[in-house]
Amino acid sequence: MAVLSCGDTPDASLVRWAQNLPKNLQVRMVKMGLLNGRFASAGKLLAEHVAEWEKVLQAKGNTPGHVLRYKADVERIVAISKSKYLADLTPSHVQRALATMRDGNAKTPGLSLQTCNHALRAVKSFSKWMVADRRAAARKAWLDEAKDNAELRRERDESDFLVAKDASGCVADFHALRHTYITRVVKSGVTVKMAQELARHSTPVLTLGVYSHIGLHDTSKAVNALPSLKPTVPTTQAVQLRKTGTDG
Repeated sequence: MAVLSCGDTPDASLVRWAQNLPKNLQVRMVKMGLLNGRFASAGKLLAEHVAEWEKVLQAKGNTPGHVLRYKADVERIVAISKSKYLADLTPSHVQRALATMRDGNAKTPGLSLQTCNHALRAVKSFSKWMVADRRAAARKAWLDEAKDNAELRRERDESDFLVAKDASGCVADFHALRHTYITRVVKSGVTVKMAQELARHSTPVLTLGVYSHIGLHDTSKAVNALPSLKPTVPTTQAVQLRKTGTDG
């Protein structure tokens, strides 16, 4: 059991067992130091996380209609993907759920692209909130580790470790990796259609105009590759011109 609190990577089956423990037992084990708090959070049902997220949306001053629509979209994706815990809500599960919403079935007609995109925005918003919320919890746990060491606690309080934005203004943005991936795909020299397919975009304009980027080195390389403006002279003729001193 200590493996769930010492920081090592536990076996997947052990994690699943901890997730299925009754909530009150999870809380008691966290207090006893037998279970890391992040496993207790992961063991909460997605429905509980969604309910907490709904309260956050309301506290931010969003209109009741906005809150209701976003919550309903996330709950729909959770239901279609049959996700029970946060670990179940993987990108592939979300994509399949969106495809099911779009295509429909014998009992339920397919939904419009606009509706599906709205659902995607909702689940992204929920996911970002979950990441930020868990990051805040992780920082608190990190600070609490130094509660018996005043000097270490002061150093950690002044540090920007695990904050949403550090002192230099950098933020944790995993979506930026998509820009890096697509930029490298384009630089590899594949066709525009292939780049679009690998990016899974509906139009190459999005692939090339938004997600791919060029730097100073790229533009410099392109300029250096331009042909010379001087007229090319056959080698034998150039040798003769040099011999006569008329090569300019």
